[in-house]
Amino acid sequence: MVQIDLHQIEETAAFLQRKGINSAPRLVILGTGFHNFIAHLEQVQKISYSEIPHFPSATMDEPGFLIKAKLNAQSILAMKGRYHHYEGYQASEIIHPLRVLKLLGLKELIISNSAMSLRPELAEGSLGLIKDHINLIPDNPLRGYNFENLGPRFPDLEDLYSPRLRRFTQNLIKDKGLNVLPELVYLAHAGPSCPSPAERNFYRIAGADVYGMSTSMEAIAAAHMQIEVLAISVIRHHKQSALQAEGDQKLSTLLADYLKNAPSL
Repeated sequence: MVQIDLHQIEETAAFLQRKGINSAPRLVILGTGFHNFIAHLEQVQKISYSEIPHFPSATMDEPGFLIKAKLNAQSILAMKGRYHHYEGYQASEIIHPLRVLKLLGLKELIISNSAMSLRPELAEGSLGLIKDHINLIPDNPLRGYNFENLGPRFPDLEDLYSPRLRRFTQNLIKDKGLNVLPELVYLAHAGPSCPSPAERNFYRIAGADVYGMSTSMEAIAAAHMQIEVLAISVIRHHKQSALQAEGDQKLSTLLADYLKNAPSL
């Protein structure tokens, strides 16, 4: 079991401070393959994961970068390239960036992902807000030694996905004359194989609307550290979806609108 200790967390935080990242109130984790959001950002500074002490250097899906930028004069951090359990990473490695950024003042986490639909009424290429999750990844980011300065040993996961931020997002969408987004239960499974038909049926019976291979680790860690979480899924019906690019465009527009009008922290 890989256990990243507090000294390593502090060492990573000190490195980022030397790179000019002195505060980190909001972080966006971009789902694998989502790139359009970066085009909305200004004054972009990219730091390769390979440069950052105690960050796994890259993911199997794409090169990893921590991005510091501005959007309407607001400071924004983004992670392009994420870590997954199926790639061989331990939960403590997956959440290491969040623990580091918590020391630098992280208060709000926005997670995006690509999620496979378990409900035919969810349109492919559309967006949904996660209201809860079922975690079937056989690990927990809080297993092992508990850092009391970051959070309690047994955190409550009630309202893990912030009702306040979901309401704000829905009102923002309604103000534009659009229909509100469906609110989803996300099932996180280990991967990398996709579930069998029987497993998908089981997930539906269990109450899940969509499934994927990410998100729950970061969300649990955020709850432990009293960081508010907003999570947005791009819906797919097929592994190789022709509407993935359309979904990425919708996601990037929503993220930019949200951050331009974001509630105060």
